[in-house]
Amino acid sequence: MNRHLAFMPATTLASLIAALPSASYALTTVDTELILSIDVSGSVTTDEYELQRTGYLNAFSLPNVRSSVLAQSGFAIAVQQWSISAFTPSIDWVNLNSDAAYDQFLADLSVMARAGSGNTNVAAGLTAATTQITSNNFDGSKLIIDISGDGIFNRGLSPQSARDAAAAAGITVNGLPFGGSSIKEFYQNNVITADGQIFPASTLADFDTAIAAKIQAETGSGGTHPSHTNVPGPLPILGLGVAYRFSEG
Repeated sequence: MNRHLAFMPATTLASLIAALPSASYALTTVDTELILSIDVSGSVTTDEYELQRTGYLNAFSLPNVRSSVLAQSGFAIAVQQWSISAFTPSIDWVNLNSDAAYDQFLADLSVMARAGSGNTNVAAGLTAATTQITSNNFDGSKLIIDISGDGIFNRGLSPQSARDAAAAAGITVNGLPFGGSSIKEFYQNNVITADGQIFPASTLADFDTAIAAKIQAETGSGGTHPSHTNVPGPLPILGLGVAYRFSEG
């Protein structure tokens, strides 16, 4: 059975099978499925949004990242923004299996507009990203959510249950928090999966470096960030009330 289907409830699985267009339908096999999940809540300024967008653009423009992606047997990617809820993917799923596809992805990323604003619901971003991976037309051996953001949730549920649902579906959640040590701690303890990594940007100036290190690590093209962290599993977060970020985002 396809790994996407194996983690679905029986009722959902039955509905999905009934909706398949024909018995010959098959997902496209790829090495990696990666969704970039980008925080656009109100606390994210225009400059910070542009930093996230250009950070990913710069990272994927690196020659070693490009060559590593194209060397894989399929690399499916999508980009989705979120705030109080998730928006329709800004860049829908595409297989970066050719120079033409790769160039088009870079072109789309270079002009990607901000989808909106609002409060910070990290769980909504994680849940939407998980749904995107488990319902797309690809079957990857590596399933990854890269989520970036600058705040602790102030709407919706704690992201722990959404993180656990992603882990149960075989998805690795990596985090790229920016905005200080409390945000890094929150992502480490509540957002990333046990096999995930944190690539924090302590200042806006090193955000590009953090993104590049994260993408390079995920594509096997080398590169590390001096402060990236791999943790054995989620830890209880302490002092959440103190660290809570009271802002519009």
